[in-house]
Amino acid sequence: MGMPTSPIPVRWDGAVNAWHIRPGLFRMGRAEWLTDAGWAELAAEGVSAVVDLRMPQEVKRYEHDPAHAGVPAGVTWENHAIEDADDAGFRARFDPYPNHPAHYPDLLERYPDRIGAALARTLAAMEAGGAVLHCSAGRDRTGLLTALLLQLPELPGGPADRDEQHAVYTAGVRGINDYRRTAKVPHPHERWVPPEDWDAHLAERLAALDEVLDAWPADRVRALLPR
Repeated sequence: MGMPTSPIPVRWDGAVNAWHIRPGLFRMGRAEWLTDAGWAELAAEGVSAVVDLRMPQEVKRYEHDPAHAGVPAGVTWENHAIEDADDAGFRARFDPYPNHPAHYPDLLERYPDRIGAALARTLAAMEAGGAVLHCSAGRDRTGLLTALLLQLPELPGGPADRDEQHAVYTAGVRGINDYRRTAKVPHPHERWVPPEDWDAHLAERLAALDEVLDAWPADRVRALLPR
């Protein structure tokens, strides 16, 4: 059951929190961090689609982002937001936003169709050569979609066991935390978690993830997919 490998760091130029999870499946932080060389390296991996899980108003470049000449031929960069930016009632429940596996059940309850569509597009892109999932940090929305995908037996290598699920989630949390430590532009809401706080920080996140995985076996995940 599952594949006996941990997520592999991906060194596409400019990429932040980028990991190779399974054959044809990658995850990372916001795509605007990639340089043109990084986009070329991504394309060379056979990636057919970059599936962006952010809300439309988050999809923008900042002055500190590298110049971008365009997405390479053969690759599409597609927005498949799993939240509704106009859903004020939902967003008011979270401060500052859903940023923890404890919030995954809320997202799944509120936006099953959006999540199912993003899952389906990712699976199709994997079959076409490769998919990259990303959100902003590459941790929470990306973590949710990755965890759900890894429940499916049809994924290359079969369903993940709990050790692999933990390793994949931990990589995303650790990767963005490492970035926060040296980031030139501080995040408006999040800060680097120092070593003395790390174990507790990770443990309570993994405990919440376990509850989601127990509640969402493969058949329930599969039911999210569009028919």
